[in-house]
Amino acid sequence: MAPLFYDRDADGIPQGWVERIRHTFRSLGPKVQAERMVREYVTELYVPAAVASRHLADGEGYGPARELAAWKGRVVQAWPQVRIEHVEAEEGEQRPGALLTVRATVALGELTPDDVTVQVVYGRAGDEDEITNPSYAGLALEGVPGSQPVARYAGQIELGGPGPFGYTVRVLPRHRLLASTAELGLVTIPPAPAGMTNGDLR
Repeated sequence: MAPLFYDRDADGIPQGWVERIRHTFRSLGPKVQAERMVREYVTELYVPAAVASRHLADGEGYGPARELAAWKGRVVQAWPQVRIEHVEAEEGEQRPGALLTVRATVALGELTPDDVTVQVVYGRAGDEDEITNPSYAGLALEGVPGSQPVARYAGQIELGGPGPFGYTVRVLPRHRLLASTAELGLVTIPPAPAGMTNGDLR
């Protein structure tokens, strides 16, 4: 980037640098808007946090808050046992708009299916195999754990337009009193297979 700034024409203008700035405005301008940012903060963070706060204060002796605190302690302690053991997709027609069925096998350890939500994260794959502008879809519990604490989940996602497409599965904590699934900072993704650097795509 520095050479672009110092490479100036006869009028002293760094044309390469200016073009880079123009490109940034063209590509990021529609995505980075103050109005959109404030709206997303309000709808996705502030309002859910306010609603959750009211729910926690309901009842005698802050019963809901005590319930959530106990649940958080149990989940944080048990989370290292949560593993995504297998992810697969059914073979089918690979065209834009087609539905892809995704299945995942999740080891829950000491937790139950009620403690977690399992999602498939999908979208166009970038040059580094990262999922750009991801979409999210919940996977439904397909088989309850038996003697082994392993649960099976399944769901469908819609393939996007032509081009590279990627998906992965993640597990997040779930509780009716959580303001957000990100509140605990806990997430489990599949381990990276041999020879794969980012481990996010399947």
